[in-house]
Parts: sequence; C-alpha cells; structure tokens
Amino acid sequence: EVLKAYAKKNSLEIVDVMYEEKSGKTPGIRAIFAEMIRKIEAGKANGILVWKLDRIARNLLEGGRVIDMLQNGVIQEIRTPEEKHLPTDNVYSIAIQLCGANQYSRDLSVNVKRGLKDKLNKGWLPTTAPAGYLNTIIEARGENYIIKDPERFPIIRKAWDCMLTGEFTVDQILEKLNNEWGFRTRPGRKGSTRGGKPMARSTLYRLFTNPFYMGMIEYHLGGKKSNYKQEAKLVSGKHETMVSVDEYDQVQQILGRDGKQRPTEHHEYAFTGIIRCGRCGGTISATSKEKFIKSTGKKKPYTLY
Repeated sequence: EVLKAYAKKNSLEIVDVMYEEKSGKTPGIRAIFAEMIRKIEAGKANGILVWKLDRIARNLLEGGRVIDMLQNGVIQEIRTPEEKHLPTDNVYSIAIQLCGANQYSRDLSVNVKRGLKDKLNKGWLPTTAPAGYLNTIIEARGENYIIKDPERFPIIRKAWDCMLTGEFTVDQILEKLNNEWGFRTRPGRKGSTRGGKPMARSTLYRLFTNPFYMGMIEYHLGGKKSNYKQEAKLVSGKHETMVSVDEYDQVQQILGRDGKQRPTEHHEYAFTGIIRCGRCGGTISATSKEKFIKSTGKKKPYTLY
C-alpha cells in the first residue's frame, strides 16, 4: 500500500504489482522474482519499485544479476521510498546493501540453529508441540516449555489405546477420534482461519510414529532435506510422556504388520531350515525386530526365533 501511494504521488506508471512470498535467501526458488526479471528483459517494464533493496534478493547470485541488469541499462531504475539507483550511479551502495542482506540471512540462520540446539539441550522441543500438548507462552523468549493439553491429551491417549489393542485400523481410529470423540485441532491465533479442524489421516499416522509421545525428541538441524533420515537425532525430553517405550514399540510392530513401515530388505537367518522344535518337530522360523533403548537414544536390533 505504501508503494502504491508512492507511485501515485510521483506519477510512476505501474505495469504490474507482484507479490513474492518465498524466501530470497536461496537462488532459483522464487517463481515470481523470475517472472519479474523476464518481464523486464522482454521490455514490458524498465524499473523496480520495492520497499527495501533486501526485498529484491538476499543471495549473491540473484543480487548480482539485478546489479548487472542495472549497469547495462536493462533495468533503468530501482527505487525505494527513500532512494533511487540508476545505471550511471556507483554500484557500491546497492552492492553493499544486497551483500549486507545476504550476510544478515546467514547470521540469522546460525543464531536460530544455536537457539534451537540450546532448547534441545534443555530437553524441550523447540517447535510447535504435537497434538495432545501445548506450548507455554508465559515465560521469557526461549524459556517456554511444553505441557499437557487438558482437552486433547486424553483423546489422543484413547487413540493410542485403540491402536495397542490391535483390533482397529488407523482409519477406524481416525473415525472415532473425529466423529465419536469430537477431536478438533488447536485454534490458531486471533483472526486466523487455521485450527478447529478434524485430524487428517496422514497426521494420525505421523502421530503413531512420533517418538515424542514416549518422551524422546526427534530433531533435524541443517543439511539437505534428502538427508533427513541420516541426520535426524533423538534426545530425551522433559515433557510428560503419553505412552511408555514398550507401548510405542508395540504400536510400531502393529503398523508394520498392517503393511506400513515394513522393511523391504530380505534377511538371511542362521540355522533356519535346519533346527526344529524339540516338542512338536516343526521347523523354526525367524524374524527381526528393533527395540528402542531409551537410556541410549538408539534402536537395537534383535533376531527372534
């Protein structure tokens, strides 16, 4: 709105108003930014009106491209409510501002990760609490913790109880959760349309495989998303557990028998086909199982005959 008022006051012709929601930190992910560049290169516009220069780019690749287009006159003007940048101007000013925005993003990333690690070291989940729990908002920034959600904690526990019986599918439990027990997600902030909705099927599956409910926090800090499984770690949390380690392991087995999370590799077990039961004479079969050891935060494999 400020830019529209500025354009009207200064008699600037606005060819298009473009809203970019994706971060300018990483090059190549902003489709709206790329479309803006294409329109300028095609001669449909000759300048950019922007709130601050760091809204154009916070990475050196795209920032350098904009500077190059300005120097070569493809972009004839970049304007903010406070300043103008023309092809004949010294590029130091705009380069310093864009480089400063890039460094700010890098520093912010480091500081955020440090804060997350500090929260984890204290035994608290540094993100939004899962269903059945609440984040407190009464402490100083970074010192809030996680408590039971008095309304939803008992309902989620009932869902675990149903799963532990082995008599219900996830879809059947979801039906009970939403329609019989009246589960609804936490409401969002005032004025937000988020929250107050039934639980989704995928959310319930994630819930049943989330070690948070047995007192462990699984986290992933840094690295590529494709490496999530390799880089995910578990730490012991201080929040109140909903299920025991044995109950959690039992549900993982049930999900495996249900065709979910079933290992795809083929195991070769020693002595199968050779040894037999001393009582009935039947052949002995074998299976693999992983049990979570809370004291070490790791899974230990077992072979059961």
